[in-house]
Amino acid sequence: MLTRVTRTDSLLATLETYYDTAPRANATVEEVGPFTLFVKARQATWDYYARPRLGHDGEVTRADVDAVRARQRELGVPENLEWVHETTPSLLAAARASGLPVEECPLLVLAEPVPPVPGVDVRVLGPDADLGAVVGAIGAGFEGTDEVRPAATTRQPAMMRAGLLAMAA
Repeated sequence: MLTRVTRTDSLLATLETYYDTAPRANATVEEVGPFTLFVKARQATWDYYARPRLGHDGEVTRADVDAVRARQRELGVPENLEWVHETTPSLLAAARASGLPVEECPLLVLAEPVPPVPGVDVRVLGPDADLGAVVGAIGAGFEGTDEVRPAATTRQPAMMRAGLLAMAA
């Protein structure tokens, strides 16, 4: 059940920390102006994005967006930016002025506790679970398809053991 949650400074700070931390296990990181650029470190992972540097509270300009997009082109990676509008409101106009297509998506937060759904069992998986279907479902989501094919799980178990990844299914 998704509910409207008050977006407190604490909640936004927690989300920003997560958005900065999550890609680091599978990406190399470059600082480009006010952005952190995440570039996939291995062929088996999906492409990442640039996002405002954690803790950046200044304005973002068209020139800043142009610079990070130019670096993405140099690296041969997609020109993707992701951000939370409530945290970096100046980025919307700067991205549009740079010519970047912008898709606005609402920030959704799952309320706790999650009520049980009859016939549905969701649990956090351990590193020894059969993760192929879960990784395949994640890949299908990023590819925009309903066709889920089991995928290789080369790094996930080690990342789970190291505390860098949790998976639920």
